[in-house]
Amino acid sequence: MLQRPKRSGTTVSVRIEPGSASPYLKAGLLRTTYTEVDLDGIPDALLVLPALGTVITVAMAAGVPVEAREVDAEFAAGVAASVPLWQHLHPSFRTAGFELRADPVSTAPRLDGGDMLLWSGGLDSTASLIEHAGTIRSLFTVWGADIQLGDAALWGALNSHFDVDPLAGSLPRVTARSNMRHFPVLLTLAHDFLGLGESWWGRVQHGLALAGLAAPAAAALGASTLIRASSFSPESHQATGSMPELDDLTRWAGVRVRHEGFELSRQAKISQRLAPYLADGGRLNLAVCYRRGRHDAERGVNCGDCEKCLRTAAGLLAAGIDPASVGLPIVEGVYRRWAEKLATGLLLTPQQLPFWREVAADLIGGTQVPAEPEAREFLAAVGAEGALLPKPPRTDQEEFARRYRATRRAERWSRLRATLGEARRGLRRRAAAFTG
Repeated sequence: MLQRPKRSGTTVSVRIEPGSASPYLKAGLLRTTYTEVDLDGIPDALLVLPALGTVITVAMAAGVPVEAREVDAEFAAGVAASVPLWQHLHPSFRTAGFELRADPVSTAPRLDGGDMLLWSGGLDSTASLIEHAGTIRSLFTVWGADIQLGDAALWGALNSHFDVDPLAGSLPRVTARSNMRHFPVLLTLAHDFLGLGESWWGRVQHGLALAGLAAPAAAALGASTLIRASSFSPESHQATGSMPELDDLTRWAGVRVRHEGFELSRQAKISQRLAPYLADGGRLNLAVCYRRGRHDAERGVNCGDCEKCLRTAAGLLAAGIDPASVGLPIVEGVYRRWAEKLATGLLLTPQQLPFWREVAADLIGGTQVPAEPEAREFLAAVGAEGALLPKPPRTDQEEFARRYRATRRAERWSRLRATLGEARRGLRRRAAAFTG
């Protein structure tokens, strides 16, 4: 299924041949380009992991073997140990037919580079960086995960955001630019193995995929641990691609993945890590939302008007933190509009609802009162009885498929317009330079 990895400078390419997994996996060349690392001397057994991290979970679901020339022995052992867990998490997976067929190779560790943090700039990874600032020596970001490869403008805005972040700006930042999200056939995978409308990326792919991308970079820098911040806590625990049980089994060449902060709720991370850091004079520049369709070049990274921005703003306000002071300005009139939504009952997905309820629980006693009247109204609405409601599960398969196709068409058109716009701007710059 996977051909031998090819390295050209800092780019690693692995050809994927889906074979019997073709209903769920596309053929092609999975390319990953790294910055700020030297891949000389990194063995094929590690260079294949960016592709394996994406392919393995698809193969487990489809019940087919994965074939590669060689693989790091520790990684292979972790994958084998995770198979029963994946089957438990997703009973529709056909793991009985899965096997990783590759020669296991023991890879000598280089463990003198401290910890590497999987970095998004959001609340969770920021809380982890505050907690482990003394051991983290590098940050690892991915272009091609939450931000599409065709959206160079948004990627540039995010990196500019990081450059002026007081925490992130002082650490070396390694980037992997990868097309790994291109290969899983998302709608078919979700239909056959997950619930209607659920995300293959969020529920399954992102855990091993991001760890696999990080493996060559971590080895090159001699990192001993890849820290990845938890998204959930014991109270809100959900089956996702990254959870303590799975991350604890992910390893290679002496490197371990540490699922960090799971003992804390998202709200506790704000009150126990972010708030004390700010009270001691620290400064933050959170990157809360930068997903497709949310970017406004004039506003920068955070839109200040989506569910994730308002959820985070509510948590910050409950802890006595002005969202604008940490890089999350809320658009005028938005607090009032969201208070109106909450007054009639805000329908939230199973992934969203626990975070809002954590904020509501933190409001008991009403100790924090925002100065801005609309912010006070919004926060009071979050804590009101009946404000937070579970969204009913989807049952409209045909309508879901139609919307999915329409969304993909809109995304492709948006990327084309962005590309054409960038080309026009480039022509104007060259023309101005020529005439000047």
